[in-house]
Amino acid sequence: MKFPLFGCVVPATGLSCSAGALLAALFFPAISHAAAPERFTVERFPIQVERISPVEVTEKEPGHLFVDFGQVSFGGLELTVPNPQPGQKLTVLLGEALSAPRTVNPAPGGSVRFLSTGVTLQAGTTTYRVPLGPKDGRWMAPQIGPVMPFRYVEIEGAPAGLDKEHIRQLAAHYPFDDGAAQFNSSDPKLNAIWNLCHHTIKATSFAGVFIDGDRERKPYEADAYFAQLGWYSSTPDVTLPRYSWEYLIDHPTWPTEWILFSVLMAWNDYVYTGDTSGLKEFYPDLQAKSLIGLERPDGLISTKVPPVPPAVSEAIHIKSLRDLVDWPAPSITPTMPPVSTPPPRARPKASMKSSSIRQPASISTAREALTAPCTPISFPSPSGWYRRSAEKKSPHGWRDGTWRAASTARNFCSMPSSMKAGATPRWLS
Repeated sequence: MKFPLFGCVVPATGLSCSAGALLAALFFPAISHAAAPERFTVERFPIQVERISPVEVTEKEPGHLFVDFGQVSFGGLELTVPNPQPGQKLTVLLGEALSAPRTVNPAPGGSVRFLSTGVTLQAGTTTYRVPLGPKDGRWMAPQIGPVMPFRYVEIEGAPAGLDKEHIRQLAAHYPFDDGAAQFNSSDPKLNAIWNLCHHTIKATSFAGVFIDGDRERKPYEADAYFAQLGWYSSTPDVTLPRYSWEYLIDHPTWPTEWILFSVLMAWNDYVYTGDTSGLKEFYPDLQAKSLIGLERPDGLISTKVPPVPPAVSEAIHIKSLRDLVDWPAPSITPTMPPVSTPPPRARPKASMKSSSIRQPASISTAREALTAPCTPISFPSPSGWYRRSAEKKSPHGWRDGTWRAASTARNFCSMPSSMKAGATPRWLS
């Protein structure tokens, strides 16, 4: 298995970068130490369009073709008609799923896509780009055009002679080195899973910023965080992750829990590139997005008691915060358990142990534990906590959303204490 071209480790003595990190700095000059307009320290590369040939074209009946491109990509569909008959209409069905063999599913459910569209042939025009839906142009440059996720196509009313050589998927994606990461094992299923994940990282870069996918086509901090880690493990480029977290600094999303991921993305950027330009430009913003402005005397934070001060909302560039996790909880008045004065990094953990484990009814931990991402650091093994949740007959316990964030908690809680306490580290002075 090949690993990313670049990479850094952070020993106790300081930052140590591999030779690959230095090569990344040489071969990706788009990262500069002067902020670009709109407070970006990076310039993106243009979106690329890859012309994909079908892996299968089958004539279901005369004039009715089924097309399979082998995997889903975000793109458009191009048809080349050798001898177009003016006025002839083609009905085109595009989708991600099948309802039967060689039949595009017209009602796949959820956010899985299906589109019924069409093309009318014109005299003298041989190449046609099939029109997509009105929302499929979001984030796309005019020269790229609208895109949607699809793998399968049906063409009804297809003219004679239309075959595999005349049908192309126009897959849009950010520049991506397909050979930079490789994986192979003795298990075909495991290989297929890796290939699916690797392709997904590439395919979902079509917008030039990490987004949630096709449902909203909107950058979210938590979605972008996981996309960032996958990107680093798949291709040498470092510009897309940098642009994504810098964009989210000034365009944050509403969940309280997600704000914290901007800090994690900035830290991962530094770890993988050794470049401090983004941290220098956005350090005050990152301090605010650690939500230190909501800290209570016990080291925990709360968006409820007291309410979020306007100054905090202004510092993190959002009008209002809403907690993503809002499980039913008893109506209680939070009590402030007596605590000593441990170091800042230890204070939240000590308070969580005191208020949540020893006095489980004293605080609404689902909303006040440095938000959900940092909650798991304070608890014992999941099995032990599940047992206590069952004894309390809680319908949620910590099973639904908390333990999924365990790795995030470890990452955040290993951040330098200066980031959370407000001091200025040496490398910014």
